[in-house]
Amino acid sequence: YDRDYPLSAPVPVRPVNVDGLRIGLARDWSLVPLQEGVKTAWEQAARAAAAAGFRLEEFTWDGHARAHSVWEFFFVHLPAPLVLKLLAPGIAHWTGLELFEGRREKPEPTGTQVMEQMAARDALRSRLLDRMEELPVLLTPPCAVTAFPHRQRPFRLGGSDFGLLEVMSPLTPA
Repeated sequence: YDRDYPLSAPVPVRPVNVDGLRIGLARDWSLVPLQEGVKTAWEQAARAAAAAGFRLEEFTWDGHARAHSVWEFFFVHLPAPLVLKLLAPGIAHWTGLELFEGRREKPEPTGTQVMEQMAARDALRSRLLDRMEELPVLLTPPCAVTAFPHRQRPFRLGGSDFGLLEVMSPLTPA
């Protein structure tokens, strides 16, 4: 609990019992193929958890396919008009504008679109949390690629090119 952070919940710290903890393996959450180094590290982490005595189970849920587009709406489409207005090239670092540039000539999202996406987000979260009642800890790849050279874009994976948002897709389930 952090009294200076307004969204922090005043919940007391309590001991955690991990006996019998089941861990969900979110193997197929990425929208793109994983680089071999990422896949290897994720598999090593799963083996280490199993060796520590945790029970591992495949984790799937029916909302995964939609989650990426919902988060893209909230983190790219919705803020793009304001970000592009306030942060002109030369003022902001190129990485601060990267995801928004493709939205420059697109219309601003409507109030109806915002409400539809909020409803979709809430439904996704609800289904994910229901599923996590059984498996409260998830082991996911952090990203589809390992560390990459500055300004490297696109990312070539499995014979196809992908952008930054796609290679980060394992990180944002719902």
